[in-house]
Amino acid sequence: MRRALRLTLILLVSLFLSAFLVATAWFVPQSGRGRYRARFQRAWARLLCAVLGIHVEVIGDVPPGWSGLAIANHLGYADILVLGSVLPGTFVSKADVARWPGIGLLASIAGTVYVNRAACAAAGTFAAELKARIVAGDSLLLFPEGTSTRGETILPFKTAPFAAVAGAEGKTVLPLHVDVVEIEGAPATGLLRDAVCWHGDAMLVPHLYRLLGLRTIRYRVVIGPPIPCEVHDRKSLARTSRGKVVELGEISARQGSLVPGNFIWIRSVQ
Repeated sequence: MRRALRLTLILLVSLFLSAFLVATAWFVPQSGRGRYRARFQRAWARLLCAVLGIHVEVIGDVPPGWSGLAIANHLGYADILVLGSVLPGTFVSKADVARWPGIGLLASIAGTVYVNRAACAAAGTFAAELKARIVAGDSLLLFPEGTSTRGETILPFKTAPFAAVAGAEGKTVLPLHVDVVEIEGAPATGLLRDAVCWHGDAMLVPHLYRLLGLRTIRYRVVIGPPIPCEVHDRKSLARTSRGKVVELGEISARQGSLVPGNFIWIRSVQ
């Protein structure tokens, strides 16, 4: 019953809000539509977190007026809602995500930019596409590990995305660390994490069915200080960014359980 109700609410909320966004965007000046859409998408993500019983604890702040490239480790498809509830911006994802049942719809409503990474890498256009979006004032969020994991380690970062901002004066990379810390009130450790973290050869539909049945999930997002880009090439920027995300993960691990689980979206102090 819980699964059917949640799935129905997700579809209804997503379709209604996406239609409302399309209808109202025409009344927003062209120069402000990106920011309007980003704020709208954050509200959508928070609503869906509420529907799914996802509680998001945030440590740190996004600098006022920040825009550019944000990067995070990757646990699975729920990251779109968790990080989308914190950081207004546009996700960058591999093209085949658009074809995933249900997840593709949610990702598209979130304004995800789909990239055929293999083709773009061969043509040398991947970083150029990201750079053009950033120059236009968009905030992009991507997962440079290139895949999702259980979150117990952070894989080496792919360097190609960082070419979009490496060496650019005045540009920064915003590092974030996302982790699932509790599942139905129990510490999210070991194999229990697989109920939320979608990785490896796990099948999408059975995993989503299991996640929809969970009563509550607590995530923690730690936001680090922006990393200046002008002193880095793409490889050193990728290494530095990964190092910062690892550090943020260590901060998260030291927090324990800071607050009771009665909030959908909260901000705590480090």
